[in-house]
Amino acid sequence: ADVSIAPNQERALNLLFELPNVTKIFCMVGGGPYGLFQERAFKDHEWAWQVTYVFPARLVHAILSRPPPWPQVILIGSSVAESAPD
Repeated sequence: ADVSIAPNQERALNLLFELPNVTKIFCMVGGGPYGLFQERAFKDHEWAWQVTYVFPARLVHAILSRPPPWPQVILIGSSVAESAPD
């Protein structure tokens, strides 16, 4: 799912919670514009923000908003500063 787009984030979360017996969730997202920060368009930084922060935060919030037991969540992504993997 292209989670850089808000409606796709909602769709991805809805599809995830339709799956039965989920015990682990691996969220591997990240990336962003490389090179000089000031040479990139705002839309490039907005994309990185949606992918590296907003969607993972929405995912964790959606899980914790449900009754336990909660699945284990493993988030793998790049830093919001877009310069190195975490």
